[in-house]
Amino acid sequence: MAESKSEIKTADKPVESGRENQNNTSGHDASTALSREAMQSLTSLKQEIKDHKQQEKSQSYLGTAFDYLYRKDEKSLAQLELLDKTAEEAIKRGDFKAVEKMRLDIDKQVKEDQRVRGVQGDINFYGSTGVKVGAIMVGGPVGWAATGALYMADEAKPADRASEQVIDAGLGLAKGLAFKGLVGGVLGADVNLGLKAGAMSLGGRSIETVLSRGNYYDEKGQFAPASGLKNAAAQNFSPTNLAMDAAAVGLGYGLGYGVTKAFGPVFERSAFWTRIASSGINGMSSGAIAEINLARAAGQSVSLSRVGTRALATGAVYSVAAIPGAVQADQTDFRQYQKQGTVKAERLTEARSWQSGNGDNMTGQAGDWLLSDGKGHWTVKPDIFAKTYGEVPGSPGEYMKTALGTARRLTFPTQIQTLEGVGTGKAGDYMMRGPAGEYYIVGAEKFNSMYRPYKGQ
Repeated sequence: MAESKSEIKTADKPVESGRENQNNTSGHDASTALSREAMQSLTSLKQEIKDHKQQEKSQSYLGTAFDYLYRKDEKSLAQLELLDKTAEEAIKRGDFKAVEKMRLDIDKQVKEDQRVRGVQGDINFYGSTGVKVGAIMVGGPVGWAATGALYMADEAKPADRASEQVIDAGLGLAKGLAFKGLVGGVLGADVNLGLKAGAMSLGGRSIETVLSRGNYYDEKGQFAPASGLKNAAAQNFSPTNLAMDAAAVGLGYGLGYGVTKAFGPVFERSAFWTRIASSGINGMSSGAIAEINLARAAGQSVSLSRVGTRALATGAVYSVAAIPGAVQADQTDFRQYQKQGTVKAERLTEARSWQSGNGDNMTGQAGDWLLSDGKGHWTVKPDIFAKTYGEVPGSPGEYMKTALGTARRLTFPTQIQTLEGVGTGKAGDYMMRGPAGEYYIVGAEKFNSMYRPYKGQ
């Protein structure tokens, strides 16, 4: 019996020793105990957790606000951390088979987290971009204040120190006001849509580079404005960025030129559609260039399908975001003018043809009024004449325009259908809008001699 007990004790010793070895192996030699595929899965799991947390840390105040619209990434991160904890506990126990069985679940959850983070990033990006563009397109003090506030919120990050948040908010304010000044100046310029789009793409990239946060922090993480300006200048004029500028301007101009060719008359009649188109084209150009830059930064080949998709998506966001400002512009772009002098008027008894100052052949019908100012003549429909002209007291047959004229200056050649025929105008001429919603064109020289800006507003 004693020998039997001794044998049992002897037999127990290898078991205990084996357990000790197994624990040591689990703590130090998991890389040799697990398959290469399992180790790759664990590595990608930890990297995805790190990337997810870094993305959350880099979130701005504005991006955080959009998190409330879509927050599945929190659940996804929790699943990743649970898998990581479970795998670590299994390794400590030496249960490598359990880890091997988890490999497919880990790979699946990593891919799901990447997808969810991508969706979250898109929502934050397009949402933030949309509200910022919308503010830029709104005129007046409200537009300036909203632009500054939104850009500040999109640069400052809750995870940073208070001092860093103040600096980032200041850079954001400068960036927002610079963008708004650029857009306002470009949209108000007397150039065609293609040049406007190209100018906004070029100016936007320069502003983004000069006021980029990364340029103003040194290797120790300290704010360094002097070296930051040097870095910004070097980046702004680097061969790569100059090449991207050329691409942005070319793409913006090409898109603008094509849209103008197709819808030019519509834009000339409507400041609303001009703003929508300008913003959308700028968005398409910016989106395409951004996707190219992302691919280059990641060391990936440029995918034309991804470039096209981002260009269309960004263009759509820019267009929708511009609607409030476009409505405002449509109400203010046409300005009121007061006509000077008097005209002679007589009622037509039969149709009569006449030629506009721009050489367009027009036709007045019986019942219309034929007006003459000594330099030319034109016809006006009877209902419109009754609303806009009044006879000069004591001067039978002599009339003066009593209604204010509403007009906008053309920025490129256009052609429209008027009540009397097809009217054409060149840059500098004026398109007028009548009381019945009709449109007609008056040459620049004639308009400037007949109309004065209305000062009564």
